[in-house]
Amino acid sequence: MKIHIRFLVFLLCWVAASSFALNASRYSITRNNKPAVIYLDGHADSLVAWAVNDLADDIETITGNRPAIQRTNVIQPKPGIYVGEFRDALIKSMQLTQLENQKGTWESFYINSFGENLVISGSDVRGTVYGIFEVSKRLGISPWKWWADVKPLTRKNLTLEIEDGGIVQHPSVQYRGIFLNDEDWGLQPWAAKTLEPETGDIGPKTYEKVFQLLLRLKANTIWPAMHPCTKAFFSNPANSLMADKYHIIVGTSHCEPMHRNNVGEWDESQSGAFNYFTNKEAICNYWQSRISNLPNAENIFTLGMRGVHDGNMQGGKNNTEKMHMLEDILLTQQKMLSNTLHKSTDSIAQTMVLYKEVLDLYDLGLKVPDNVTLMWCDDNYGYIRRLSNAEEQKRSGGSGVYYHLSYWGSPHDYLWLSTTQPGLIYYEMSKAYANGAQKIWIVNVGDIKPAEYNTELFLDLAWNIHAVNNDNIDQHLYAWAAREFTGSIATDVSRLMMEYYRLAMLRKPEFMGWSGVEPKTNVKLTELIRLPMEMSCNEESTYTKNSIQS
Repeated sequence: MKIHIRFLVFLLCWVAASSFALNASRYSITRNNKPAVIYLDGHADSLVAWAVNDLADDIETITGNRPAIQRTNVIQPKPGIYVGEFRDALIKSMQLTQLENQKGTWESFYINSFGENLVISGSDVRGTVYGIFEVSKRLGISPWKWWADVKPLTRKNLTLEIEDGGIVQHPSVQYRGIFLNDEDWGLQPWAAKTLEPETGDIGPKTYEKVFQLLLRLKANTIWPAMHPCTKAFFSNPANSLMADKYHIIVGTSHCEPMHRNNVGEWDESQSGAFNYFTNKEAICNYWQSRISNLPNAENIFTLGMRGVHDGNMQGGKNNTEKMHMLEDILLTQQKMLSNTLHKSTDSIAQTMVLYKEVLDLYDLGLKVPDNVTLMWCDDNYGYIRRLSNAEEQKRSGGSGVYYHLSYWGSPHDYLWLSTTQPGLIYYEMSKAYANGAQKIWIVNVGDIKPAEYNTELFLDLAWNIHAVNNDNIDQHLYAWAAREFTGSIATDVSRLMMEYYRLAMLRKPEFMGWSGVEPKTNVKLTELIRLPMEMSCNEESTYTKNSIQS
């Protein structure tokens, strides 16, 4: 009885302290050089438990002391950090009225201090994980800690700064992710030789590190690597299991309809031409086989059809014939999905990527089902070609964007360096958002490295479109540099990077010479290099002067 009375007294004091501390601006993670205990709901999802353990590791990396993690379903007498979903018994026992407005939202989270306690809670599993990693990030842990070997500054006293009313966030864009592409040059050989030689490929170990990065960047979607050098994502069941483990939504690129990686899975010698006009039954069976045996829990299905790889759809005498056939394909695919998944197509995430020649067919009059998300694309060099007009913005499927930070193709590619100017990313993506592209954003990051900053900027905007504006884009880069390289050199680093982006905007380093990547591109020096070499000193000076003036 005495124990119950003491606990009730503690609870009343805690509630009183909570009410008094609603506008607290900071929470001490460590006290007397010891970190607070982390209380986790006894039935918390395994992904939330993983993120909590990662948070404990992060705190240990900074302070040298690892906080204890205790499972419980009720408030404890000892102060600590309480973690769980809004629906968890532990969080419900705290009776936080502040969470009422957040219930039922997609991937939102709430962080605040109440007396001597800190609460990290989310509307769902991913929202809770994002909240956990928001704390890590504010403590100085880089999302790139593994990918870029970023070590935080160590300190004994660890304090979390909290704005008045708490840290309340939810995504601007529903589906946010990256496309691993052109992996031949770096990611695939590195994974095959270094990270998982037993797989000899990009496999579950590599995807695990990618998925962990995505969660720390508040992303939720992957378009897997798909070049001929890499085995198809679904060919290794462990890849799908890893996506499910980390609650990552799996989609596929513009040339991989119905979750099929054609370059690795379509065998023309066995199945015939990849031509829907002449080989419809074989192609439909091919799609149906994947959908019927789909292992992933969460998916976004790319609809439509292109060539086996990044090329035009085979067959058809002209674009009009192709357009009408593509309309038939879309309806066939939707029926296949609905019948197999036993769902209305309104509840199945689907997208139509209007890339290259597909946009021409759409502009010709292609009718796309209203519940399919229109995915607009840039011109491969960072300028979005088209966005939804007023009528298209009324579509139930909404719209999104597929954007490039890396590109391999004609007339010239850029794979060596990430050179897209941050201001262009901000301008194009904020414009897209303002025109209704709020359903799905996917960015082509190539091999991931060295596109760290641009990738994070893109995903920061996808999470919070107001994260950057005309006045603070330089500050965003400065804050990134301070976290990655320490504040002592952040000014120099950010200025150097800004000048790098400015110069690269004038002429990408990869464009300083024409390579033979594209068969139709002859190997030669570009005009920018060749002309000065052929001129006399006087002529060169004049050329340089005129170039600068122009």
